[in-house]
Amino acid sequence: MKSVEDIATESAGDAAQALLDRHFRATGIQALPDMLQPFVFDHYLLAARHAIISLQDVLNDKGETCPRTGIICPVTLRAARSAVTRLGAGILHACARARRDQAYAFARTNRALRPLVAGPNGTKGARITAAEAFLPPDIHLSLVEHQKRLASWI
Repeated sequence: MKSVEDIATESAGDAAQALLDRHFRATGIQALPDMLQPFVFDHYLLAARHAIISLQDVLNDKGETCPRTGIICPVTLRAARSAVTRLGAGILHACARARRDQAYAFARTNRALRPLVAGPNGTKGARITAAEAFLPPDIHLSLVEHQKRLASWI
């Protein structure tokens, strides 16, 4: 088992390789369709298995049949491939919208998460900009739309 000191002395390349091994390959994210891999990996780094559950929820919402386990299994892979074939980038956009909506919902009920959703002066926080990084600009919320979502808890 590695110690904190071991990790601190790793080179950036070793650290990046360990990150990919543990959080991309070992989770099965690398087996998802190419279109979904960057989004799910980015989300996984923040939310761990909840990122996979979110993907599975979106796949089910879009008409696929997928267990809600937080594990990328063969059924999840088939559902993801089918959704990409049927919906193209629409499945990625649905995942990103769901991630954005989840961030607002969590912040509404958990004060500690609010700074991650709403930046200074009502700007978009890191969780919103991270989700919207996977959306085309015309699907981003305007600052006014963002602030309306914040209005009930700011």
